[in-house]
Amino acid sequence: MSAAEVLDELAAAGVALELSDDGKLTAPAGALTEQQRAAIKAHRAEIIERVRQAQRLTAALISAAMRACDFWGDSEEARQAMRQDVLSYPPAMRPELLAYFNSRYSPAPDLSGHKQDKRS
Repeated sequence: MSAAEVLDELAAAGVALELSDDGKLTAPAGALTEQQRAAIKAHRAEIIERVRQAQRLTAALISAAMRACDFWGDSEEARQAMRQDVLSYPPAMRPELLAYFNSRYSPAPDLSGHKQDKRS
């Protein structure tokens, strides 16, 4: 089983792995079977990288959604609803949603004079 398959299986079971500030993978207590724990351990480095990528994507998506809220002058209540909508959006479809927000609500230009790193 590959790292992607492990994560797909966990997602299908409703289990989301989190990465703690100290770099440890966590899951809700009692959510993992012994087979799932072994599969995670076998692909730990790749799973950690995939979880990091997902966290970066989610952060970028929320930022883009907040730009849309700024554009429309949304209330704090509407902004919170937007955050919840973004978080409930299927992870596999988040890149497409981010592209949409970025096409409609451009990021603010970098006025610092430094080139932005596009790899993140």
